Amino acid sequence: MLRDTSEVLMDIKQLVRTKGFLYTICLILVDDFHLNVEAMHETDYRSRLNKNEILMLLGFLIQDEISLETPKSPFELIELKKKTYHLMEELHYSTTAPFQAKIEQLIKNPSSQNAPNDKDFFGDENMFIEPIFYSGDGIYDIQYLEFLKRKYKYNEEWLNRNADFDFDNILEIVTHIKKLHQDKFQRVNFIGLKENKQQILKDLRKGKSIPKKERDDFLALLEFYQFSEFFEAESNLAKGLDPTQITENGWKSFYLGLLDLFSITPSDFLPKHKISRFLKKFSIANSPFGRNENFQNIGDFNILSASPIIPFGSDKYFVPIIFSVFEAVYESPYYWMTEDKSYRNSLAESRGKAGEEIAFELLKAVVGENRIYKSIKIESKRGYDDTDIDVLCILGNKAICVQVKSKKLTQLSRKGNSNQLKTDFKGAVQDAYEQGMTSRTKIIEKNSIFRDENGNRLNIIDNIEDVYILIVTTENYPALTHQARSLESVTITVSSH
Repeated sequence: MLRDTSEVLMDIKQLVRTKGFLYTICLILVDDFHLNVEAMHETDYRSRLNKNEILMLLGFLIQDEISLETPKSPFELIELKKKTYHLMEELHYSTTAPFQAKIEQLIKNPSSQNAPNDKDFFGDENMFIEPIFYSGDGIYDIQYLEFLKRKYKYNEEWLNRNADFDFDNILEIVTHIKKLHQDKFQRVNFIGLKENKQQILKDLRKGKSIPKKERDDFLALLEFYQFSEFFEAESNLAKGLDPTQITENGWKSFYLGLLDLFSITPSDFLPKHKISRFLKKFSIANSPFGRNENFQNIGDFNILSASPIIPFGSDKYFVPIIFSVFEAVYESPYYWMTEDKSYRNSLAESRGKAGEEIAFELLKAVVGENRIYKSIKIESKRGYDDTDIDVLCILGNKAICVQVKSKKLTQLSRKGNSNQLKTDFKGAVQDAYEQGMTSRTKIIEKNSIFRDENGNRLNIIDNIEDVYILIVTTENYPALTHQARSLESVTITVSSH
């Protein structure tokens, strides 16, 4: 029996308030966000928590004063990990309840209705929560930096003047944060227990060197062994401490080392970086009063998506997910600029222009400089503008019509509201596709005049016999494939192009 999502979330909120949970999060981050690149093909990604799940746990954690208290026993961390994975798996299953209910209905009444199509079955209310929340990011962190300047090239003056946002400085800071993390992680003797656990258990059963009832304890010790350097055993021995003191000091340094893995301090940066300004922009408030209080459910806005750095006092900052820092740096400037009402029109125009240029540059490297055009105007014989093509690629007697959009998936859509999802999809994809179809018809019929961005007439259109449509969105649009297949307004899947 599946529990309701709200019930599972209540248990998760209670779990994150358990003493020592912060250190549990650190252990999970080591397990789930690090892997042996030589064995990537063996990685079980489904068994790992994704970025959104971790941000959910942290989003609930920061709503109260964050305790740095350690658990009574290190082995409690292992139990907290098990409970966390269990509840997060249960949460995932709970989001599939609408789907399972539909399946059960079909099983109970197989002859009472026709087989549903994708739009009827998947396009209903609450059927998008799971694919959106659990979808991948579709981008590498370094790509956020690669496209940062290109995306905001026409907004650089505003960002410098109003947000003290200097591209080169920001790039240096976030790259340095990532390097700090990578350097610190060299202290971890990473075993990869996530994938190797079953093989280790198999070897233990085969060798019978450790009794069955002690195997779980042995696995826990292996987990802590990964952090053996953190225990500072040699230095404690050199101090002449007795075994009890060595053990006590060792666990203290372990917890400090575990937090330090994901922490930075202002002293880690050069004065030119003006790190205090960066931390002010991308870290949450020190006071927990009212912090992230509106984040209660899947799809609610989580302040950590915009401010992914958590302050511990005045000189230490917790950076649990480096990827989220890259993402926030890329996404946040847009929201800062929308708050300036006098700048909104300029922002909309510049976003569209930048997106068009990015698509043009990427495709030019593929099709060649002499076979690509941008900002194509289509005129009727009477001189009226019918429509336009953002980027047009010519390949012999074939063409690719590219339409670029900069529409984001709204917060209401992330909560599964089907009407808003359809509205967002229409603005991000459907309208662009229909515009592309109109342009395709104009090209095929050859009854219109086509002009490039300089106003020159394009006679090369006369040779085109077929047109393919490519829709490009400059924004990360979760579960786009699922939406394209499922939403009622979609006509893309029935087109041969």
